[in-house]
Amino acid sequence: MFSEDTIFLFYEISDVFIAGLSNGSVYALMAVGMTLVYGVTKAFNFAYGDFFNMGGYFAWILIVGLGIEFGGYLVTLVIVLPLLFAVGYGLEKFLIAPLRKRADWENKVMMLTLGLALFLSNLYMVIFGSQLKSLPPLLDGILEVGQFVFAYQDLMIFFMSLGGILLFGWVLNNTRTGMAVRAVAQNPAGARIVGIPIERIFAANSGVASLSRSILLVSLRSP
Repeated sequence: MFSEDTIFLFYEISDVFIAGLSNGSVYALMAVGMTLVYGVTKAFNFAYGDFFNMGGYFAWILIVGLGIEFGGYLVTLVIVLPLLFAVGYGLEKFLIAPLRKRADWENKVMMLTLGLALFLSNLYMVIFGSQLKSLPPLLDGILEVGQFVFAYQDLMIFFMSLGGILLFGWVLNNTRTGMAVRAVAQNPAGARIVGIPIERIFAANSGVASLSRSILLVSLRSP
C-alpha cells in the first residue's frame, strides 16, 4: 500500500515526534517553575534560564569534574537540591524583596534580573569555556515496540517531567502551603490581613521553583 520511502519517512517523523515529547516535557516543567514565580510574586525573572544552567554546571562539576561514581546522580541531587533552593530563596529574599518597597519596582526587578542573566552567562563562559559540557546518560539502551524505538533516557525524561508537573499541581491544590501560595497570588493584601506571611511565601516560592530545575539534572545530557 505504501512505498518504502513513505514508510521510512513515517518512522523518521515518529522519531522526531518522540524526541520532541522528551525535550518539550523539559521545557514544560521549566515553564511551571517560571509561572509559579511570576504568578505569585509578579516579578519577571530574566535570569531564570541561567539558573537552570547553574544546576547543569553543578551536576557536571560533581559527576564529571570530581568523578563521583557511587550513586553519582543521586548524590548530585542530594547536594544540588538544597543548593538551588537556597539560591532561589536568597534571590528573592535579598535582591528582589528590597526592591518591592520602591516605586516602579517591577521595572527595577526586570533590570536587576536582566543584568544578573548577563553576568551569569558570561561567568559560565569564563569558568567553563564555550565548549559543550556533556553529562553521561543515566539510562542506556532502547525499548523496541514493533518498528518504534524509544530510548530509555527519553522515556525517563518524559515521565520525570510529567511527574514533576503533577506533583506541583497536587501541592498547590491539596496542601496548606499550596493554598497559601494561591491566596497570595490572588490577593496579596487579603492574604496579609488573614495572617499569611507573604514575604516568606515569596521567598519559599522562588526556592521551590528552583527545584523544578534541579529535578531535571538526572535527565539532562548537557548543562
